[in-house]
Amino acid sequence: MYKSDDIPEEHIQLYCKKYIHYDFILWYCAVPKELTFRESDVIVEKYMAESLFMKEWLSPINAYYGLVINTAGYNYSYCNICLYRSREEGDFSDRDLAILKIINSHLCNRFKELFPNGIQRSSFDKNSDQFSSIYHLTKREAEVIQLICSGTLRHNLAKELYISENTVKKHLNSIYQKMNIQNFEELVKVVKPGVKYFG
Repeated sequence: MYKSDDIPEEHIQLYCKKYIHYDFILWYCAVPKELTFRESDVIVEKYMAESLFMKEWLSPINAYYGLVINTAGYNYSYCNICLYRSREEGDFSDRDLAILKIINSHLCNRFKELFPNGIQRSSFDKNSDQFSSIYHLTKREAEVIQLICSGTLRHNLAKELYISENTVKKHLNSIYQKMNIQNFEELVKVVKPGVKYFG
């Protein structure tokens, strides 16, 4: 999804339909890696200025110099943020780049915390449970979390769910992996902050 506060919607649609294929920087930020860079640092200005993308898509909106933030983590790309300046305003400074690298580092950490398994449509489903949508839990895993949130102790989970202890262990191990935690105590800390675990 592409969004801008100052580029007209029809111009964004034009990018999606035609000019995305001519975008000289897209290949560089396609990898799921934390990156913050000036476009002028990765492409020679002569080639940038002569490109179809610059001439037909960027120039009409008075954009010339770009700075790109690629927010990623756990081998997932979360988003790209592209900032542009006109030729008259000049390129982004080293200070601009340094500040945005710090901001992107914080963004990467936050996105990794919120979406350790990548962003999927279910991540934004308002009707689904918070943990289910963030960590992409199965229905049964969500039931386990719901019971823990309601105060059910670990040794009572099998009885409450009418399943064996081994099946509970399998569900819990899957939850730990998805939530990037090690044990039941950590799980309780995540789903019930401030509550002390007593087994």
